[in-house]
Amino acid sequence: MNEQLKELLVQHVPPPAVAVRKDDQGEITARVTYTVSLTEMETLLSAVVEECADVVRYYYIQGGEPITPQHITRHFGIE
Repeated sequence: MNEQLKELLVQHVPPPAVAVRKDDQGEITARVTYTVSLTEMETLLSAVVEECADVVRYYYIQGGEPITPQHITRHFGIE
């Protein structure tokens, strides 16, 4: 997961539950579970949209190249 998204997740969603298990062969696995209420999900999604709007504002103010979806995906590290 991209660092920007991790940061937003930490800011807007309660910490995950972590379960660590060791199987018969000695393999250790960890399961991370996020339990998110509808209100928390709406808050997180609002934060993501606001982050996108900030990127658009930044490029608009810079007055350089036209704003494209690639600016948003690049900001979030999605290639």
